[in-house]
Amino acid sequence: MSSILPTAVDVSSWQGDIAWAQVKPNIWMAIIRVQDGTHADRKLSRNIKYCEQLGIPYYCYGFYRNGGATEAARMVSRAKAAGAKNVRGYVLDIEVAGQSIANILSAGNTLAKTGLDNGVYIANHLYSQYASVAKQSWVKF
Repeated sequence: MSSILPTAVDVSSWQGDIAWAQVKPNIWMAIIRVQDGTHADRKLSRNIKYCEQLGIPYYCYGFYRNGGATEAARMVSRAKAAGAKNVRGYVLDIEVAGQSIANILSAGNTLAKTGLDNGVYIANHLYSQYASVAKQSWVKF
């Protein structure tokens, strides 16, 4: 293991029931999907439960659908309701063109209120459109 770079896994309902005890020795951290817009991820509670039980460092993310502060607050609320106690931060996953930068900034400011290491993922093909978001003070990750 010492000869490879740290590995992070991005998980959601698409991966099914992950064997977290088997995965743990091979990863540095997990990034757990909370939602896709207004739709909660079906495996959220299970994924958080195992990361919490096994001491796997994790972040939570939401596939962003232009819902602004409301969408960000929903993400935090859902993660907490699913048992997120040791979450390191929240991430906005921006992969759809045509989002309002003002709404993204509003979402980010809502995440900043958590005091955690929050961040943003911007799809490569959209980076030039949303580069200003990555420069915000709330972006730590």
